[in-house]
Amino acid sequence: MEQELYYTESIEKLRQKTMKTYKNAKFTAIIIAIIYLLFAIFIKSMSTVPLILSGKVALTDILIILLPSIMMCCILSITGFGIHILIASNKIKKYQNEFKRNYVVQILNSMPDFRFANYEYDKGFTYEEISKLSLIPYTIPTLLYSSDLFTGELNGINFKFANIETQKPNKNHAPITLFSGQIIQVSLFGGQKITSDTIQIIPTKKLKDLKSQKSNIEIGEIFNKEYKIFADSKDCTFNLLNPTVIKYLEDFIRKTNKDVYILFSNEYMYIAIDSQKILFNSNITIPATEQLDNIKTDTLIINKITELFSNIEKASNT
Repeated sequence: MEQELYYTESIEKLRQKTMKTYKNAKFTAIIIAIIYLLFAIFIKSMSTVPLILSGKVALTDILIILLPSIMMCCILSITGFGIHILIASNKIKKYQNEFKRNYVVQILNSMPDFRFANYEYDKGFTYEEISKLSLIPYTIPTLLYSSDLFTGELNGINFKFANIETQKPNKNHAPITLFSGQIIQVSLFGGQKITSDTIQIIPTKKLKDLKSQKSNIEIGEIFNKEYKIFADSKDCTFNLLNPTVIKYLEDFIRKTNKDVYILFSNEYMYIAIDSQKILFNSNITIPATEQLDNIKTDTLIINKITELFSNIEKASNT
């Protein structure tokens, strides 16, 4: 209880400090700009006031004289704001990491059926893993970002979960996002090898964005032609993906209402969801203790997936 109270207090103090830094960033930039502008006006006035009094310079000419100083003021203001926002962003990142490492993990481990939850902010699925799996849309060359690695056990099933974003360069423009969501890896059938072949279920509309299909045989279409199945072996596919399993997958995908990518490989099943959001992120404007409902909402997706895996184990003929 004392440790829980310590975590709560330390996270809240860090949140308040982060908020203060963020708010101070814009005010500091404005103050820098005002000080520079006043200083510039003072310096310019030393030489222009006598000219105005003598009638040699019109008042409108003063604006022209001061224009470079005003422009420099804007540049300094933007630069100062950028520097302080960068500092604030680093503070926010540190807060998000501490929020997940201490508070979210603490909440997960206190929930029924969750065990051994752990978080590592600087780890995730590697480029090599993503490339080997051919699981989500990416092209070569590709910008790939993966972080926020959560591991643990839910309902007796080991899981590995991370946020993923892939982008492709776009000349003279911002990169194009191909995938932004999560990949969850789960060990099926007690870690026993379920297949030496590979089975993929891919959204039909996303096939053009994939580098390739890891599997080489197109088995067919499911879910009203919205998804295609690729596999190394038809026999293995029909053995694992029987009508009951297909029904479970179909229900899961439709309830998710997002693009979903599924892969069976060795003893693992992978599900990638293009959710367009980062799970377990904190809102720095709200106290940590008031974000419990948001954390529980984000855990629902992990619950649904482990439930799906459990149903597949029961229904599979493997």
